[in-house]
Amino acid sequence: MVSESRCNEMRWIHILQEPAWKPIPVTLLHSNVMESIKRKLARLADRTKINSQRLVRIVNGKGKTGYTASSDVEPTMPQLPIEVWENVIDHLWDDDRALRRCILVCRTWYPPSRFHLYTRITIRSVKDVKAYAKMLKQTPELSERAHDMTIVGDWGTDRSALSTAAILLARKLPRLEQLHIEYSDWNPWTMHSDIFLLLPAFSSISCLDLRDVTFPSITVFGHLVCALPGLVELKCFDLKFTHDYFHHDTFGPYHNRVNIRSLSLKEDYHETPEKLTDFLAHPCFSSRLQRLIIDDLFHVAESQHQWKCQRLLNAASSSLSELRLSLVYFGQLAHSEVSTADSALSFTHNTSLQSLWLAFPDQLGVFDLDTLYQVLLSITSGQLEEIVILFKWSHSTQINEANWEVKNLLKIYESVRHKEIDNYLSSASFSTLSKVEFALECCDTTRLSHSGVDTVAEEQWKQQLLPLFPRLTERGILSATMREPGYGDNF
Repeated sequence: MVSESRCNEMRWIHILQEPAWKPIPVTLLHSNVMESIKRKLARLADRTKINSQRLVRIVNGKGKTGYTASSDVEPTMPQLPIEVWENVIDHLWDDDRALRRCILVCRTWYPPSRFHLYTRITIRSVKDVKAYAKMLKQTPELSERAHDMTIVGDWGTDRSALSTAAILLARKLPRLEQLHIEYSDWNPWTMHSDIFLLLPAFSSISCLDLRDVTFPSITVFGHLVCALPGLVELKCFDLKFTHDYFHHDTFGPYHNRVNIRSLSLKEDYHETPEKLTDFLAHPCFSSRLQRLIIDDLFHVAESQHQWKCQRLLNAASSSLSELRLSLVYFGQLAHSEVSTADSALSFTHNTSLQSLWLAFPDQLGVFDLDTLYQVLLSITSGQLEEIVILFKWSHSTQINEANWEVKNLLKIYESVRHKEIDNYLSSASFSTLSKVEFALECCDTTRLSHSGVDTVAEEQWKQQLLPLFPRLTERGILSATMREPGYGDNF
């Protein structure tokens, strides 16, 4: 009989001789792993959906960062990766209101939100300028972010914000491209005496947008424009001048330093001083002008049959390639009156014109086509590629009314000038012309579309116009369209 100790010894020998693990079938292992991965992916998808919904609520101001609909069920739910949040915030880059909300969410959201928010700076007072200058000193990397600065004035506020900004921010914003000055009075006693010596430090500014600004004189306005060496685009809306003083020889030395390529004017033509036209037509300013926009307001005649903008057209002459012009109806002019030199708007000197947009505000309900045709017949550019004639229409809510009004909107049948235009624009001189559009812009397309008026009006518009220009239609470049408000902004 084998002793008990011998049995235990043999048992341990047997155990030690067995393999430490038994192989698991490969198919079973693969199946288990795949099932585990599927379960994890399903849970991740559910959590991603919940967190995405939570993010939308937070951005819209309808939720809190510390709470979700599933908090009671799964209080330890993991957060989305920061890359996901940053991607969403990137889509809000131009929404200042949403970005300001995102900044307040948490520390993680603060950097990407601030990254976009500080591309556009708004200054309302000297206090704002000093605060922003202090921020740049503490966080120098923000100086590379500023691309757009707006200085806004208001009644009762400190008017020296621009002067202070020129002193404190000079050479600190190397990528600043656009400067907007709005609702401000340029008072000499609030400006630094060397303001025009400080402004050249902002050499990266390429666009100056002036809106509702009052200058002491046109000379001061001119010095502001000439003080920005990188300026290529100037926008002016409702400028006022305490004095219209301007001396032509003052800006002679700036002839080779001013490089304005684009000019937009939106003025109240009753208040536009003649001296402003003198400055804008000065060779130092107009000799390189390629793009000119004159909207609605700057084109009243110096006499009944002369237009102020003619001086700008002549000054820009062969450098002008793009023109958008609003034409105000002053009554039908006799052909003998408009055929004399300098008595009607003419594009004779604009020999490099490539794009021409003409807009007719619907002020009297009937457009003066003879005036339009006289303007078109003055085109001499052999590089013209497109002509858009925009009629702004704001009448009728009923189909019957629209049918009648559109038919009578243009008194085309009273004029034979359309044949001249058809032959003229179809000639070999306009071989580069690829688009002639008669666009009817309705002020309330939503209301018209609900009543079916827009469809009827557009059909009537096409029936009225297309048969009158058979040669342009045959070339396939003529169109009659119905457009939504703001179509002219596409220029």
